[in-house]
Amino acid sequence: MTISALTPVAGIEDEDIEVLELPFSQALEMIKTGEIRDGKTVLLLNYLQTSHLMD
Repeated sequence: MTISALTPVAGIEDEDIEVLELPFSQALEMIKTGEIRDGKTVLLLNYLQTSHLMD
């Protein structure tokens, strides 16, 4: 599964959402460098890594 395969949904009005498509390994590195700090995103990426769902 790729991140781009997810179905887009409508956000809250005036909500500023930035979507980035990047390799899984780069996203994990961005957690280490502090570029990704959102708790839900960090939790999901770590779950995917430990579950080996992105292998």
